[in-house]
Amino acid sequence: MEGSAGRLQEAVDTYKQALLERTRERVPLDWATTMNNLASALLWLGRMEGSVSILEEAVGTYQQALIEYTQDRAPMDWVGTMDNLNQAQEALNDMGKKLESQEKDNPITLQEEPIQHDDDAEELTTSQ
Repeated sequence: MEGSAGRLQEAVDTYKQALLERTRERVPLDWATTMNNLASALLWLGRMEGSVSILEEAVGTYQQALIEYTQDRAPMDWVGTMDNLNQAQEALNDMGKKLESQEKDNPITLQEEPIQHDDDAEELTTSQ
């Protein structure tokens, strides 16, 4: 799994590097293609690592691609990116439900009694 995650991270880094050349101002549709590909790599990486923040980045990146991939301007790309965005939002929703379920199964409890310190340990730390 680490190898796959490593390759996905390399893909993410490569797409981000490509965006330095394929800017929205210079080549808007190529920029949108690169953004869509970046978002797809982020989606797979987020799923693999179980990372809410990576999935959120994927959602935002798909949304950015849709700025140029409009229904009128690039209808096929718009449909594909909308589908990808939906998948990313579902993955994020599923991750939220999974985390919520884990919190219910393993609630964090506060310690009711104060921690008692060992006098010998206190003497060691104060004498140094």
